[in-house]
Amino acid sequence: MEDRMMIDIKHIKKMCQKVIDYKDIDHIVIPVQEQKTIIAKADLLLDQTFVFDKPWDMERCSIPYKLDILNWETICHDDEEWCFMLNRMEFLDTLINAYIISKDTRYIQKAKYYIIHWINSHVRIVSQPSTRTLDTAIRMMSMFEAVPYLLHYSVLKDEELELIFTSIYHQALYLKENYQPKYTLSNWGSIQVGILYIILDIYPNQGHLYSWVEQEIQQQLQIQIYEDGLQWEQSTMYHVEVLNILLKVIYYKRVFNQICNQYIIDTAEKMSEALYQLSMPNNEIECFGDTDRVTISAVMERASYLFSNGILKYFGNAEFDAENMYYFGACANQEYKNLPLLQPALQSFDGYASGVFTTRSCWGSSANFTMFTNGSLGSGHGHSDNLHVSLCMNGKPVLIDSGRYTYREDHKERIRLKSVAAHNSLVIDDHPSCIPSGSWTYSDFTIPTKTYVKHDGKIHYYEGSVISKNPLQIWTRKLVTIDSGIWFICDEVKCDGTHQIKQYFHFDPMYHEIPKNIWTYEGDMHAEEQFCSFIYNEQMVHQVGIVSHDFTDTLNVITTFHQPEYFVEDIDVIQAGETIVSKDIVNAKQFIVSRTENYTIAVFHQEIFSGRKIMYLNGVPFHAKVIVIHEKDGNKTLYVMRT
Repeated sequence: MEDRMMIDIKHIKKMCQKVIDYKDIDHIVIPVQEQKTIIAKADLLLDQTFVFDKPWDMERCSIPYKLDILNWETICHDDEEWCFMLNRMEFLDTLINAYIISKDTRYIQKAKYYIIHWINSHVRIVSQPSTRTLDTAIRMMSMFEAVPYLLHYSVLKDEELELIFTSIYHQALYLKENYQPKYTLSNWGSIQVGILYIILDIYPNQGHLYSWVEQEIQQQLQIQIYEDGLQWEQSTMYHVEVLNILLKVIYYKRVFNQICNQYIIDTAEKMSEALYQLSMPNNEIECFGDTDRVTISAVMERASYLFSNGILKYFGNAEFDAENMYYFGACANQEYKNLPLLQPALQSFDGYASGVFTTRSCWGSSANFTMFTNGSLGSGHGHSDNLHVSLCMNGKPVLIDSGRYTYREDHKERIRLKSVAAHNSLVIDDHPSCIPSGSWTYSDFTIPTKTYVKHDGKIHYYEGSVISKNPLQIWTRKLVTIDSGIWFICDEVKCDGTHQIKQYFHFDPMYHEIPKNIWTYEGDMHAEEQFCSFIYNEQMVHQVGIVSHDFTDTLNVITTFHQPEYFVEDIDVIQAGETIVSKDIVNAKQFIVSRTENYTIAVFHQEIFSGRKIMYLNGVPFHAKVIVIHEKDGNKTLYVMRT
């Protein structure tokens, strides 16, 4: 790009008209159930009062804040993220949608006012809080997507149109000039370059820069997106942020009749399919890494439309929400509505590359659901969550991830919520294996091993280990989960000498007390109230069960969760039909489902290296390390989950 460029108004208008026609703006209808909320938020914006509470706002702030004097460098609540959110200008759609609903010109004129005011306040684009590169890219997209509406509704003069696209051009220059090598391995890079890939279609004769953008985005995706479809940063939130930009890239390439890199299309569809596998039964994502608990419906709607994928539609609503109507238009909504609704076939996701695993009993809202994590650290958005387990019973969250709350370096909750103890994990001698040292850094991190997984019908097995130092320790977690609502967690710890461990179990805030009818544990337990955070800048009180154990050299401890009507009891494993095997070697529990049905689970902690090797459990002979016996109406079925 040259520093100076003549803006061809006719060409700009032609490209904007393509957007207007493709979206069929005149036929956009905002869902009735959203109209009242949109108008209320738009009224606040008329008064220069800002609230950032969209589902995918990376740093939400639901507390209204009024700027009597519009200053784009304002930092609110002692959190510079507020300034970043302000300068992304993702509130423009609220004002324009309010106009579509009401035909009150104040709203659309205010949208134009914000755009022009920002541009006039930034005659030169220099580094400051309002021009951070990530937010600059998002702001360019916000302006770009608003302009076709402003043109269609005859709000913009030619000189204003020229001013806007000259500014967008210079912001694009600024992004390229300030692009850093580290962005290739970051959602920052994907968002910036993805938006440039869209914007450059507006400006002719940018072949050299366009080639760099196309090459860079493919390189980003090749190293950022694992084979299993998850983005490397160990945060579902930022997986979605990258995905959202890719979906817009694909959309606008269609609008402008441009060829989209096939690798982008294939990657985005793979990311969409991985995303729904991570959703809980209520269609929300767990707070994995720096992630808020947010519904995936809107993302699935736009992905379903772009890929004509009825399985993705299964996780959307019947028609587009207001945001999707604004971004993709009436024609896209109609195409989406016409798609068939298809239920996914696979109920388990084995993310060997990312270290994220899920399984569920069905695809209904009352499913039993399990999430098991054992990946690499990822970026600064990753948490100390190796061998963490989240679970939902009958569609309701039981064990949870505690969330993120804030990015402020000076806030103690930031480091605590990233810690081992903020997850369903364990700590030896109050010295955690992973130590966050700041909002984005660690002073130590554990070494995860490859996770072993097996599925056999409705029975699932996960096994992972981490190796840590100070002192040298190996912690192995073995998890058996059964679709009917049984979770058998075996923690094996090896650490020379005498030590104490604390197991942490974080319960969903819906439990005002520790639930004793669904949980069995070994050791001394005490309950604490702690804060969790499902939404950025928001806290909730929840119950944490902390179970303590003293041990020398090795410890094997069993924890179970189960349906409240089930009964759990210990059961012995018999060696060669004669000798009861020590609990130091194997643990077994029987889950009584009814008078005629039960499940018995046995997990070995070490090899049987002396005596006869045949074992018996509940009268069934076997030779294996992990087994499940299902008995129903007197018939017994053996499942070998680990040989």
